[in-house]
Amino acid sequence: ASDGFPDEDNVSTPINLAQHTYFNLAGHDCENGILDHSLTLKSKEYTPSDANSIPTREVRSLDKEPAMDFRTDRELYRALSDFGHAYCDYTYDEAKDHIKKMHGLDKEGNPYGFDHNYVLNPDPTVDDR
Repeated sequence: ASDGFPDEDNVSTPINLAQHTYFNLAGHDCENGILDHSLTLKSKEYTPSDANSIPTREVRSLDKEPAMDFRTDRELYRALSDFGHAYCDYTYDEAKDHIKKMHGLDKEGNPYGFDHNYVLNPDPTVDDR
């Protein structure tokens, strides 16, 4: 083809069509950026991921995973601190320090944060709590 790419290829090719746009609604000069935002999700379940951030196909209840639960309004800074305390064996001070440095990995090299799929309730009138 004239663009330099072959017209056909019979080799399997991995592709990831995920969108990772983040919006800081507080403005570019906000000291904590998106960490000061709060999030609420109409979801009772999520899909855990492995050390490579690949979903494991398990669907897990948020009733047993309070650090992952956004059914009630939660500030992202506090939620990430709870995540570090619950899943990475950080003290709250270590978690807060980790967040300030904006590391994407925990001390074991695993992804740190909420890069997970949430199973959203298709009926927003139903209370998921």
